[in-house]
Amino acid sequence: MTNPSRKQDDPQQVWEFIPISEYKSPEVPASQVTRKGLSQIWRIFRQEEEKSEVAFKPESDLRTLDASQLEQISSAPNWEASGSALRETLQTWLKPDRIGQNIVFLVEPPHGGHAEKLMAWAAQSDATIVNSPTPEQIMENADVWLASLPERDTFWIYPTLEKTYLRHASGLRLVRRFLDRAASGAMGRGIIGCDSWAWAYLQHVWHGSWPSAITSKASDQTQLVRQFQRMLPSKRGTTYLFMFLCGIV
Repeated sequence: MTNPSRKQDDPQQVWEFIPISEYKSPEVPASQVTRKGLSQIWRIFRQEEEKSEVAFKPESDLRTLDASQLEQISSAPNWEASGSALRETLQTWLKPDRIGQNIVFLVEPPHGGHAEKLMAWAAQSDATIVNSPTPEQIMENADVWLASLPERDTFWIYPTLEKTYLRHASGLRLVRRFLDRAASGAMGRGIIGCDSWAWAYLQHVWHGSWPSAITSKASDQTQLVRQFQRMLPSKRGTTYLFMFLCGIV
């Protein structure tokens, strides 16, 4: 689902979407594995010294950055580009004469931006946005929210499926009814956003036929550095160094 004609400096190149069944974590660079191994060996010879060392600085000694400083170092992701890349990924499915499933899921980790990506797409199209129900509607007034849903021959986007249920004996009926209606085609064609925790939970809650789901392709170290560099403000004489320490013990 990647467009090979894109250039590396194309903002859309950051966003690549793949079937969720094809998702895998990026491989750890060999240099990082080597550093981890050497670190563990070094700790064996320094066990006695480490006992007397303070592992972390007190919180009072750490410097914090305010919002403006954080924005200068790393601004918010380009959600507009993500929306364009998502639309391009699903362009075949979007064809009016295509026969097949009525809904597609976009599944991302919690706080992974699935709602922002879908809202960015919606801003570039004439899609109908489906708003989340209130807790009161989930528990008692499901018919009111269901009555507000789009009808056949409508293209719609629902960014936050995880806000359609409560983990309560009476909090699951609405999400089941919604998924039944969406999968049947009664609402037309739509895209549903969902975080991965809710996705895993709902597999045990709704027993219908789950449609296709896509997710963002994981970025490796090189791609992350390129993305962060693209997000940085351009300042002459300023050098930024990104260090990835995940996995180093």
